[in-house]
Amino acid sequence: MPEETNRIEESTAQGSVYQPPGRAPVGVWIVAILLGVLAIGFNPETLVALGPMRRSLTANDELTRQTALATVRLGRVLLALGAVGTLLLIAMWRPIAGSSWVANVCRHAPAAGVSNDGPIFNRSFRISVGALTASLAYVALAPTLLSEAQRHLVAREDGILEQATAFLFLASSVISMIIAWRLFRKPRPTDPTALRRAVWHLLIGLFFFLCFGEEISWGQRILGFETPESIKEINVQDETNLHNLMGYFADHLFIMGMFVYGSVLPFLARRYEFWRRSLYWFGLPLASLGLAIGFALASGVHDWTLYAVLPSGAGVRAAELREFLTALCCALLMIECGGTAWVQRERPSRTM
Repeated sequence: MPEETNRIEESTAQGSVYQPPGRAPVGVWIVAILLGVLAIGFNPETLVALGPMRRSLTANDELTRQTALATVRLGRVLLALGAVGTLLLIAMWRPIAGSSWVANVCRHAPAAGVSNDGPIFNRSFRISVGALTASLAYVALAPTLLSEAQRHLVAREDGILEQATAFLFLASSVISMIIAWRLFRKPRPTDPTALRRAVWHLLIGLFFFLCFGEEISWGQRILGFETPESIKEINVQDETNLHNLMGYFADHLFIMGMFVYGSVLPFLARRYEFWRRSLYWFGLPLASLGLAIGFALASGVHDWTLYAVLPSGAGVRAAELREFLTALCCALLMIECGGTAWVQRERPSRTM
């Protein structure tokens, strides 16, 4: 591991082409083993016993329960495929590491000032962790400090918490679209990844707008229109939205997707030079390491974690609190990306 770190620092300092290690690092073996263990342990009995997906797997609604079981089966297949794929990567490491695509990626050094640089305890870390701390304090103290009517105003459908979540997703969408527009207009010779980054920001902006619409059920309660019968039959909350169709499958995908995108990929980019160059070459916007911690903490807010140690009298569903904290992290991510989309700081990139 020290040799890998030294090679990364020399490559970055000299601006040379990064050379992947000659054989699969120990970390790749650990990933293969971890995926294999998870594929074996990811079963309904274990999940119910530990807490994850307990609500869905034990739901009275047949549709919700069957969808949760299908999600577990799909998860096991994906984990097993990941383990097998990682083992194949290890077996074919030399030809893959020597391929033209890998060589092309290794020639693309990240630009100075990308959002994944910088200290861990940055502004995004302070805001996201501060918001989590304030949320936990509210859950703990609201039953004694606020009346039932006041707590209901915060936690009800389209209440303060849901409206704040919707606003943050809308703000994230707008910022991402602005960044995409600026990148589309950027001269290609000065930034060869600008077009790819613009496309990613456009797609992410559309996704955040979808989250905004889903959060308010596309204005159903605001405008007062009824849920179509065709949707009501397969929506577990009888609402006009997509994420509650067929149980909570979309919620599970959202939680896992935001954890991988918001936490895992930024860590890999910060720790390993090849991941850093690959993700930069693809143009994918990444959170800073401090914000990645915020994403991870937000992803860990569930009924089985939150109310295992705190009273439930505040009336706040853990899922709603998790969505609010995730939306806040998404807004912070777009603010971080906005600071590097058109302001280039002349300083060497950092690696770890």
